[in-house]
Amino acid sequence: EEAGEVLCALVEHVRGIRSRKWTMELGETYKVGREGSCANIEVEHPSLSRRQCSLAITRVDTGLVLVALDQGSTNGTFINKQRLEKGVGFTKPLSEIRFLTFGHCENGYKIIVTEGGPPKDRTLTRSRSPRRGEKKREGSRTQLAGQGDGSFAHEGGGQTQGPGW
Repeated sequence: EEAGEVLCALVEHVRGIRSRKWTMELGETYKVGREGSCANIEVEHPSLSRRQCSLAITRVDTGLVLVALDQGSTNGTFINKQRLEKGVGFTKPLSEIRFLTFGHCENGYKIIVTEGGPPKDRTLTRSRSPRRGEKKREGSRTQLAGQGDGSFAHEGGGQTQGPGW
């Protein structure tokens, strides 16, 4: 991966513990909706609308920003406990966003960003090819703790706090 590359993800926290993660690319728009809605990011909670909101991360002169639009959801989209106005675009620097919530779902969501490629993950165990004359060790494999999907994890700043977590 190139230096200067920006990796972003929306991370779901259930009772303070990381649950799921969706990778987000700069400049791409992601639709958030209730499970089964065919949205890019589906949340399993009945209070979400099928078309809850749209999220995008983009770069401006001053840095990275979140662009969000609540598309008329019944129970709202919240950024830092502030409800988004339906149908009105919202833009805020990522550095000022502590957490997001959708509808009445008690899970919290945080956007994490890594610039310059993924950080070293100390839980990563790498396998290597045996050298000539060396036996291959049984059970040697590459494994990433957590989701096991090869994605990154980096959270700058303070601890995320929110309603119910």
